[in-house]
Order: sequence, then C-alpha cells, then structure tokens
Amino acid sequence: MNLKEILKKSMKSVNKSIWIILIPCIIDISNLISYEKIFNIKYILNSYMISFKMSIISVPPSAKHIIKNFPSPLLEYKNEAFLGIINELTLFNIFLFLTVICLMSFIKAGYLGSINDMKNERCSLNDFIYFGNEFWYRLFLLNLICYIPFFLAFIDQAFIWISILYIPFFYVEYVIVVEDILLISALKESINVLIDNFKLTIKMMFQCGVLYLPISVAVYIFSFWGDFGIGFSIFIVNYFGVCVNKTVFEIYKNLKKPEEVQGVHIDYYV
Repeated sequence: MNLKEILKKSMKSVNKSIWIILIPCIIDISNLISYEKIFNIKYILNSYMISFKMSIISVPPSAKHIIKNFPSPLLEYKNEAFLGIINELTLFNIFLFLTVICLMSFIKAGYLGSINDMKNERCSLNDFIYFGNEFWYRLFLLNLICYIPFFLAFIDQAFIWISILYIPFFYVEYVIVVEDILLISALKESINVLIDNFKLTIKMMFQCGVLYLPISVAVYIFSFWGDFGIGFSIFIVNYFGVCVNKTVFEIYKNLKKPEEVQGVHIDYYV
C-alpha cells in the first residue's frame, strides 16, 4: 500500500471537514497572542529560525514543527532554561499547569476523535464535543506522564533527557482513540506496533520530512511578509499537519486488519 495514496485520501477526508484546521490554528494564534501580551514582546518570524525535520508532526499540529522559536508561553525549555510562564515550581504554577493541560486534553481528544471518524462523511462540532468527553481523561493522564521529565528538570536539568524514553509511545494517542482502551493497554499496544512496524514508522517520518521540505521553503518566503506571513504560515503548516495525523490513523487501522488480509503481505512503500 502506497503511503502517498493514503496521504491523498486523508487530504480528501480533511477537505470535507476543513473546519477542523481551525483547532490547531486557534491554538497557535492563542499562544502567539498570549506570548506578546504576557511578555510585552512583538513576535517576529525570523527566516533563520525555520528548520527542516524528518519526523511526524505533533497532535494537534503546530507551526512550531518547523519554526524553532514559535512561542510556547506556558512551559518551554530551551537552551537549558525555562522560558515560559511556569519557570519555577510553585503551588499556583502547578494549579495553572493542571488547568491548562486538562483543557488541552479535551481539545486534543475532540480533535483526534473527529479526524479518526471522518472519512466519507463530514464531522461536526457535536462530534468534537462527544469525542472530547469520551477520551479527555486518558489523554490527560498521558500528558501528565509525558511532562514528568520537564518537572524533574526543575530539580536537575539532566532529567530532561528522560523524554527520549517516550519514543515507544509514538502511536499511543492514536491507539487510545481507535481501540477505545485504557491508557496502560494503549501504552503496551503502542510499543508492540512500533516494534513490529519500525521500518514503516521510519518511512512515515521520511515522507513527512519530504512533505514539509517545500512547506519550509514557503514559510521562509512568508517570513518576510510580517503578520500576514505568520498567519499564512500557521495555516499551511497546520493544514498539512492535520492531513499527516489523519494518515497515521489510516495506516494504523490498516495494520490492525489481519483478518481481512488473511496472510496477504501488504507492502507499505513511499
């Protein structure tokens, strides 16, 4: 099965429910506005901050995937320093962190459920709310686990490298939504899927890198267009990011259909 064909079909599905692109775009714009208001700094998209990555974009996607200095006002660790609002461990910061992560878990759950469900039919805002209620608490627990290295870094910055151990959790968010299982079971399934399909996962990362190569060039050009360039960069990165997220869903679901192929080898190629 051709990865490019799956991506094309995913793009058609996303185009039928194009409003879903607003979710990552609103998140990015909110981060940008919060950064400028809180720190009283005008954000400028610098061309030298545009990067090229051979990796799968985050869930939900973000312009930060290729713009290295794109603001993350809440919690950001860069150059061995905490640069966000949460730059020390206090009771207020912990409460703020839990509140924001709870909200983001709901948004991520609604987003993932919606793009997983969309195919021939359009998804709606009601679907988004339903899936948000359905999966938010499992993604909330997952987020808490994933942020452990960042909070340990307040004690010793060397702990930040623990985040490398989370690589086997690559598929876990997709597994939770597709299989509708508990977090522990999803973590085990994610590890098994990654081990059994490691070459395929590398191919997906390669394809994502190739896809974002011309996008990186486009964003480089947009960096000279001021605020309009920033807005257009956010949209274009997130549009293709949603398509990539949908593609990973479709690939995972194809991998989980052994009873349908009955021993037939499916060749995933780029």
